[in-house]
Amino acid sequence: MKEKLTLHIDKNTLDRSRLQAKQKGTTLSQMVEDFLQQISESAAEPDESRKSILDEIMGCIVLDENKSYRTHIEEARAMKRDNHEDFN
Repeated sequence: MKEKLTLHIDKNTLDRSRLQAKQKGTTLSQMVEDFLQQISESAAEPDESRKSILDEIMGCIVLDENKSYRTHIEEARAMKRDNHEDFN
């Protein structure tokens, strides 16, 4: 089922888009629908080439089960501070 959509677009952009649609042998409505379909599908399917930071660092740090989370954080901050001082 098709629905009506009202858009407010810059006149120059609209004119260029109409010309492009005509050159492609389609309608501006179809171009907008195709674009919206493309971005909605890509948002629904995660892009494997764009891993999250968490995915990238997962498994990089081995935690000592005998230390608390707070101790691990404090040690990491101290190590970062020490490494930063080496570069100054």
